[in-house]
Amino acid sequence: MQRGAELEKQALATHYNFLSRASNDAILLLASDGQIVEANDRALAMYGYSRDELLSMRGKDLVAEDQRDAFWESWRRVDEEKTSLFEIVHMRRDGSTFPVEISSLALSVEGRNYHQAIIRDITQRHREKKQLENANRLYAVLSQCNQAILRAATDEEMLSAGVQRRRPGGGFPVAMIVRLDRETGNVHPVAIAGAAQSYAMSIHISAREDPLGQGGTGTAFRTGKASVIDDIEHDPRMLPWREQARPLGLRSSVTAPIRRNGRMDFRVRHVLARIGLLQ
Repeated sequence: MQRGAELEKQALATHYNFLSRASNDAILLLASDGQIVEANDRALAMYGYSRDELLSMRGKDLVAEDQRDAFWESWRRVDEEKTSLFEIVHMRRDGSTFPVEISSLALSVEGRNYHQAIIRDITQRHREKKQLENANRLYAVLSQCNQAILRAATDEEMLSAGVQRRRPGGGFPVAMIVRLDRETGNVHPVAIAGAAQSYAMSIHISAREDPLGQGGTGTAFRTGKASVIDDIEHDPRMLPWREQARPLGLRSSVTAPIRRNGRMDFRVRHVLARIGLLQ
């Protein structure tokens, strides 16, 4: 009987090891004091530590410094409720941080208490959520802007409606309406709003087929269609304006033509947003 129980225990251990090593999620086993006592291969890859390094650490060592209080709160909740699902920010060996979802379970093995943590990197989920939030916000801003512009009787009323008759910049760091000089091909701002107005005032844009015309605004003028730049920091088209955008935290841009009676008016609304694509 004892021999059968021992074999069953070994079979379960083997099955657990197989599942943990094959999992796409990191799996950690932590002692009651937070010491990491076991980790699967995915955990090593996720955090960038060797097995020996990881097994010398405690769970709190993987948590971003500003999240330590949240870590201990979730630890106590697992002790009390025996299970918990929560999100927190973890830190890799190189110091970079990333959001994770942790499914944690309190275990007791041969009289000793442990926490089993199944850890999922949710960077992509957060990125998609942020993109959707910004898209919805941008759609609302542009919709309100277009409706106000349609009601405007003069250019002055149109410009005022475009950037000033709502929260400055529509909640974005900077928003502007620009006009194309058809003789020179240069683009000039005619109305600016938002906290990062210095960016709009410092840059030069054209609608020509030159480096100053390859960004979202120049492209929108040439094509008559909305243009999106997802990643200012790494998109080669944004090289002429990257240095000005970087200190202001501007990550992406959306440019949309203003239309009247279904035809493109040569005034383009240009909105820059912190979408967080580089996090």
